[in-house]
Amino acid sequence: MRTRLAVAVTMTIALAEAGCRSAQESGPITPGVGITNPVTNLYGEWLLDTNPDSTGFVGAKRVEMTLKPGAFSISAVYPDGGAPLTISGDAARMSDSLRLTLVPRTISASTGGLSHPSPFTVNDTVTVVASAAGRTMVFSQPQSTSPTSVWHRLDNKAP
Repeated sequence: MRTRLAVAVTMTIALAEAGCRSAQESGPITPGVGITNPVTNLYGEWLLDTNPDSTGFVGAKRVEMTLKPGAFSISAVYPDGGAPLTISGDAARMSDSLRLTLVPRTISASTGGLSHPSPFTVNDTVTVVASAAGRTMVFSQPQSTSPTSVWHRLDNKAP
């Protein structure tokens, strides 16, 4: 439970920081001017931009996530050269809500080198508030306004 909370808090903080940096760099936003689609689809390939050591993926050098309608997968690569930690399962988002529910169905741990524990448990539902704009997605705990992680889009699909 603590690990999931730490992951969620980390995702929320990182997302907020990225959003603030982006807003500072682009200047003030005038409603209706230069904004064609302020909300981005969550589906696609994402790279964790939050320091993995402040998430449940401590020690990872790269964490990627793929979100598709009804499914998700996460791959964490560690510097010890072992197989990546992979987590996959069901994903659901209500059309009238920012809540994203992830239910891990399979977890395969690294088989070579050091063993890296998963921040998820099979069949244990994790719910986050997910919001995306441009090429950035932020996760936060449902009870919090602070981001726990920030993700950047990897695929070339338009937001």
